[in-house]
Amino acid sequence: MQINDQSVQDFLKDPMIIMQRVEECYVLYIIVKIVLWIPVLVIASIVAFSYYIYNYLFCINQLIIIYHQYTFALILMTIFHLILCFFLTAFYRAIFEDPKSVPQRFVQRVEMEIQDLEEGSIEENIQKYNDENKTDYGYCNKCNSVRPPRAHHCSQCGQCTLKMDHHCPVINNCVGVGNYKFFILMLTYGVVLAGYGVITGILKYIIIGWVASSVQEVQVLISILIAFGMSLTLIPFAGVHYYYVLKNKTTLEEITNQMKRNRRNTGINIYDVGYKNNWIQVFGKRKLFWFLPINTTTIDGCDYPTIYKSEVPRDDYSDSNSGNDIILLDSDDVLFSV
Repeated sequence: MQINDQSVQDFLKDPMIIMQRVEECYVLYIIVKIVLWIPVLVIASIVAFSYYIYNYLFCINQLIIIYHQYTFALILMTIFHLILCFFLTAFYRAIFEDPKSVPQRFVQRVEMEIQDLEEGSIEENIQKYNDENKTDYGYCNKCNSVRPPRAHHCSQCGQCTLKMDHHCPVINNCVGVGNYKFFILMLTYGVVLAGYGVITGILKYIIIGWVASSVQEVQVLISILIAFGMSLTLIPFAGVHYYYVLKNKTTLEEITNQMKRNRRNTGINIYDVGYKNNWIQVFGKRKLFWFLPINTTTIDGCDYPTIYKSEVPRDDYSDSNSGNDIILLDSDDVLFSV
């Protein structure tokens, strides 16, 4: 039997050639993985630098040691650590929380529902099923699988992400239904933390003024400028995403104008079921938990309430706790959203 594949022939002649190529690819893979974590490390470094400046140079070295303002320093440090705790928790969960891929049970359910249709391509059968049942299921040619509405394939993650907002290099992760709340809270507490640093930094120069050590003061000024720059950067991002929450949009949908190409081409966002219900889908029903970095999302990313249907099935597609209640919409909210 003659072997035509040149690589196989090379391997039979000298196996070390193939092994060397594999090692080169593996090294390149490791390098790419490390590079992708650089933005996360940059954010962590900025937080660590700010922590050192605020707590050691300002509170301890100046307020306590020089001016003996023990109570004032303790209050400022307590507030700082509280905000920092919320930020780091949201930051951590935005990075490591699963944004949610398409569950196999959803694929099996949809395939069973469309199997009785006339034979044709899978895309044609899905489109016919959508027309008959007013659904918006899609098909991913890369995953070779059915996917829910609002799911998109991420080339970097190599999977379809449920209600994908975007792939965020800052957290080296997709932002989807599983971690969207944590991503928004990360932006929110980032703004609060940076703003707190700017305000107390300005008050420091009003109340205390310039301390003898120029090196320390330069570091403090740099940290204030960094905090001010972070505030100017994060405020627009946070504001845009709160707007998306209230209008039940995603970044991808806004960029691609997908809402205008939905079923019937009505130009109406069929997922906009009123500010209140849109908010509840992401932050949950209990107000006490809205701004805590815990999972209170009430949608599973496979089925959504729309202006055409106010109740969605709550199939247990995964083991995650993404909310247990059926969302019942108020008629006023549905009318208002139209």
